[in-house]
Amino acid sequence: RESAYANAPPKMTPFAESPHCALCNGKFAVFRRPSHCRNCGVCICASCSKTWSHKSIPETYNMKNEKNVKVCKTCHFLSYKFRQTLLDGHYEEAVSLFHTGNINLRC
Repeated sequence: RESAYANAPPKMTPFAESPHCALCNGKFAVFRRPSHCRNCGVCICASCSKTWSHKSIPETYNMKNEKNVKVCKTCHFLSYKFRQTLLDGHYEEAVSLFHTGNINLRC
């Protein structure tokens, strides 16, 4: 059951329900195109996204079977911080970051 939850792709916020970037609040337009964070599902603009290899997320999160996927800067930061706290041996902080819900164990 927990495996099914962990491998279930995030619920993608419909573009029609999100006319602004979830991070910078910029309005989407012709030159500010929306995309989904493949880790958490929010709508983001290009300047608020980072590119990850498709191997950094579970296969079920990559619905378009892309080699590289976009993630929001928030997920990118949390994933980086999670890895650093594990490498530094700060277990309690790593658990706290994991409980944000934005950390998948393939990060």
